[in-house]
Amino acid sequence: MSFQAYRFRLPLVADGRLAFSILLREPGRAIVERIGDGPQADTGILQLIDNQWTCVWNPVAGRKLPHVRLMGSRFALGDQFGVRPLGSTIQLYKVSELEPVTWH
Repeated sequence: MSFQAYRFRLPLVADGRLAFSILLREPGRAIVERIGDGPQADTGILQLIDNQWTCVWNPVAGRKLPHVRLMGSRFALGDQFGVRPLGSTIQLYKVSELEPVTWH
């Protein structure tokens, strides 16, 4: 599967910053998907590792993906942020869509 994009489902405050108190209390609410050209995406959650938000992937069929560091202070529409796979160079992305999520 060739890699195409990331989708982040993050709890944010009104100005686009991460809602740290929610992330620390309920880390399962910060979901990351790595989308390829196939029918299934890789999924993981954000965890605070070495004081950096890091995506830890769920293993799929014995395949292990490198952790990915999320670098950015805001995630409002149009903001830029970085994603750095462990042992690799940073890749820059732009928030292109925001969608409200209802949490149960």
